[in-house]
Amino acid sequence: MRSPRPFKASIPSGASGRPDPSFTVQELLEASGWFPLLAPDNQRAVRDALREIAVAAGEAASHQGEVPHGWCGVLDGLIKLSSVNAEGRAVTFTGLAPGGWFGEATLLRDAPFSVDAIALRPSRIVMLPADVFFQLLQADFAFSRFIMTLLSERLHWFMGHSYANRANDSRLRVARAVVGLFQPAACVSKVTELRISQEELANIAGVSRQSCNTALKELCEAKVLAIDYGVTRLLDPQRLRSLVDSASP
Repeated sequence: MRSPRPFKASIPSGASGRPDPSFTVQELLEASGWFPLLAPDNQRAVRDALREIAVAAGEAASHQGEVPHGWCGVLDGLIKLSSVNAEGRAVTFTGLAPGGWFGEATLLRDAPFSVDAIALRPSRIVMLPADVFFQLLQADFAFSRFIMTLLSERLHWFMGHSYANRANDSRLRVARAVVGLFQPAACVSKVTELRISQEELANIAGVSRQSCNTALKELCEAKVLAIDYGVTRLLDPQRLRSLVDSASP
């Protein structure tokens, strides 16, 4: 895990001066699905234990094969979870926008990371140390139930990912990538817009930019998304998720 260093959020050009969605640590906690469920003493323990980490574009917040040190949330930037398969081909499982959390399954398995968490742009994450994570699991029923639900959702999500790869359907891959950014199977805040380039989205989806462009046009025509000056806005989250689920087993 990278050591903390100063980070200054950037404002994208051509996006009406609006920065990417981003959070302070407190804002992320308040917006996440699990923190408000904790008892007051456990909330204080979480606040005291969290540490913020800056990750440069192209760097890994965590490496495949690395022993995990905690549970991580994205404050701002863009993270992709990927690995290299037996054939030596890179496989991306999902992208994480601000508000997403990752690493709980690896902690519970007591095993090294099976994926790389790569920053596609300068990013900030926050880490909850493993010992505090396990203390919450043992002491707070609401937290342990949330993690169980999260693991179930993750399993369903990655089963669909496997199907999309076997089907070799570029449009389905792009739609799943978008769903994963806005409504990943994780405890996330309600982000409804995100600055993401076609190159970044194609990277997450594992398709060409041309295929990504075609898929995005279809999603915009279906009025589930709108794209303006590089900012993608989610118009109909339920319908977008239904489009993805209907194409999965």
